[in-house]
Amino acid sequence: MQSAAARPPRPPGAETGLSVTSGLPLVELRDATILANGRRLFPRTTWAIRPGEHWAIVGPNGAGKSTLARALWDGVLIVDGEVSYPVAEADSRDGLLPKDFSPAAYVRHVCFDDQRERVARHSRYLQGRYESLEGDDAPTAREVLAVPGSGEARAGGGLPEVSDLVDRLGLRGSLDRRIPHLSNGEMRKLLVAEALLKTPRLLILEEPLQGLDRRSRRELSRLLARVASLGVTLVIVTARPRDVTAPVRRVLWVRDGMIAGRGLRSGLRRQSSPAGMPAAAPLPELRLPKTGIRSVKPDVIVQLREVAVRAGGRNIIDRVSWTIREGENWALVGPNGSGKTTLLSLILADNPQAYANDVRVFGQPRGAGESIWDLKARLGHVSPEAQIHYSPGVTVHEAICSGFFDSIGLFESCSDDQAAAAAAWAQALDLGGLIDRPFGSLSDGQKRLVLLARALVKAPRLLVLDEPCQGLDDAHRRKVLQIVDSLGRGRALSIIYVTHEPREIPRCITHVLRLERGRVKSRGQGPLA
Repeated sequence: MQSAAARPPRPPGAETGLSVTSGLPLVELRDATILANGRRLFPRTTWAIRPGEHWAIVGPNGAGKSTLARALWDGVLIVDGEVSYPVAEADSRDGLLPKDFSPAAYVRHVCFDDQRERVARHSRYLQGRYESLEGDDAPTAREVLAVPGSGEARAGGGLPEVSDLVDRLGLRGSLDRRIPHLSNGEMRKLLVAEALLKTPRLLILEEPLQGLDRRSRRELSRLLARVASLGVTLVIVTARPRDVTAPVRRVLWVRDGMIAGRGLRSGLRRQSSPAGMPAAAPLPELRLPKTGIRSVKPDVIVQLREVAVRAGGRNIIDRVSWTIREGENWALVGPNGSGKTTLLSLILADNPQAYANDVRVFGQPRGAGESIWDLKARLGHVSPEAQIHYSPGVTVHEAICSGFFDSIGLFESCSDDQAAAAAAWAQALDLGGLIDRPFGSLSDGQKRLVLLARALVKAPRLLVLDEPCQGLDDAHRRKVLQIVDSLGRGRALSIIYVTHEPREIPRCITHVLRLERGRVKSRGQGPLA
């Protein structure tokens, strides 16, 4: 963390009206063209962000939102024009900033790739987070934030104190957990808090509300409004217009690697797309690939009896019992850090503590000599954690085909039938045009669709979907929910669906299990039970 002496001076206060703030821009793109993945994007773009002008970059999956955001902090190659930082350059000339100033000391950026990089640095593979020694070299959340007692106690320049950030974001109970052991939502909140403690002048947040429970979304929105009033300028990058909240008042619409329009946030209430950017077309009738699963006599798919998981000296799961029968589809809900992903790890054969518990999947008790790979062959799984560990170099086709072998990457040859099934699911999820693209070159939303195709391609008997719609635009969200609903209503497989968004629960859901602090808070029938 920067010392107080090295911190840049605070910028002017946030704007109070629609008029453009006077003075120099914080960041300015002048006739800039970006080169990314061999494509020239946003040709000859001019855009200035002034102190107190809070912007949202909005567009569908694959539109180029993240690429444009990276141009603001020197994270992409500019082949024409330039990106400049007029306020910082003036401060540097006046001796208020070091001569070797770089955007990294001026702009802070939080996105899923940051989360992937931080976790992967200390956790080599997906199952590693559940092993006792994995991540022992990783810092705890307390160490990352320098919470009082282990370093600096507060942010400079009038921003919230560390303790205040921890409480507002609900991180108090996570402080002594190491990075690989944090949930997806906890890790997202940690990165936001860390960025704020760096006293940025410009804070860029990609999908900041995704993966957060209701309370955390509400508190983060309030926190962003507060820090904006203290002089931090915000840029929110999202595929969902409804996630653009105050204090953001300006919107940049992007589509197909170009700026499609500019306007005010008030316009988001009247239309889902600006002029020149048509709304998503109605979904066509889906002809889903055959799953290869035949309906069978109702039977128990999953049975957990008084299971308990401890990690880091605390109970993550505390005496949970859960039975899922053939044809039942469950929503698993609860706040960030409630134990949802850990509970699923027992079912998915990822957590070694399953052998110390009464865990039965497809009638087979864990530890009875069954092969983990035979079990996984009947399971399909999508989660943010799987996305973190997936190899960026494989093609979309290879990533989907890897589902047949439950590998992170493709190391075996696919049969003609398997390749055809992969192509069919790619087409069903609007990935047909990306089939030869590297996985790492896709947007986060597109990556999530690839992992969904990977989970479905082998026709699983149990489909576990952990935040499958995270990062998806509205059109793809509707398509995914329609596909899940079609599969769930066919009674050919059972579904476990995890989400923080009640409106994203498919209609096929028959039961709901609510967790809180590792315990069952409630269970019942129906999607709103």
